[in-house]
Amino acid sequence: MLRYPRPHLSRLQLVVWLVPSFITGTIAVCLIGIVLGPLYPIAMNHTARIVPRELVTGCIGWIAACGAAGSALLPLWTGEIASLYGIGSLQPL
Repeated sequence: MLRYPRPHLSRLQLVVWLVPSFITGTIAVCLIGIVLGPLYPIAMNHTARIVPRELVTGCIGWIAACGAAGSALLPLWTGEIASLYGIGSLQPL
C-alpha cells in the first residue's frame, strides 16, 4: 500500500509560509521536493503490480499523459490565481 506523507509535507509548507527566514524556507521547500520526488516511480511500480499485465503499458501511458497535462496546466492556473488575487496569494519567497 502506498503511504502519502501528507502530514509532514503540510508542516513543511507551514514552515515556508509562517517562518520569515529565507534560508529556513529554502530548506523546507527542498525537503518537500525530496519527499515528493520518489512518488512518480513508486506509482509506476505499484501500477505494474495491480493492473493486469496486458494493460500495464496503456495505463502507464495514461498516467504519464495526465502528469504532462497537469504540468502544462499548473502554470496557467497559477497565473490566473495571481492575476485575480494578486501575487501575495502565491507561495512566499
